[in-house]
Amino acid sequence: MKKLILLAVVIGIFLTGCGYTLQTRANLPFQEIDLGRIENKTAEPKIEDRMTRNLGDVLMEYGFALSPGARYRIEGEVRSFVLTVLSEVSLTAAQYQVTATVGMRLVDTQTGKIVPIENISSPYVTSFSASGRLENILAQKEIATNSALRDLSQRIVQQLVYDKRLFETQPAKTTPAEPPAQPAPAVK
Repeated sequence: MKKLILLAVVIGIFLTGCGYTLQTRANLPFQEIDLGRIENKTAEPKIEDRMTRNLGDVLMEYGFALSPGARYRIEGEVRSFVLTVLSEVSLTAAQYQVTATVGMRLVDTQTGKIVPIENISSPYVTSFSASGRLENILAQKEIATNSALRDLSQRIVQQLVYDKRLFETQPAKTTPAEPPAQPAPAVK
């Protein structure tokens, strides 16, 4: 009897939910998105191209169609790219950590509304060991950089899919309109 009650409680907990939801293409806030320009604000060469490629791949994996004429456009900049030495051996760096931060914007091209998705940082520690020839170290750095940018891209797309605040009705953040004309004073 106790086992039956325990089983019923476990099934009840399972059926009432654990906080996870199954997202399908039908549940996406929109179906198509335009991948706009991503600027490089760092000294790392070509990081904007790698970020664009990773973000496009992740958007398609989540079910978004990339379309230049889409209502929504995502754009932004890579704000920081830091390569930190984690450990050294005999005064030579032995292990590095790659950290990147981006600032993105979701633009509604029909209304002009711009919603910032601010300062998304690498959600996971991405590191690599530095050993051997310089070519091997640079190859490991490229692999770690792509991994960090992919993690960032997944974080951005998760914000698009799950953060309902992005689509709340807010005043558009566009260029300020001219002030309304003052009414003419009454003539007596």
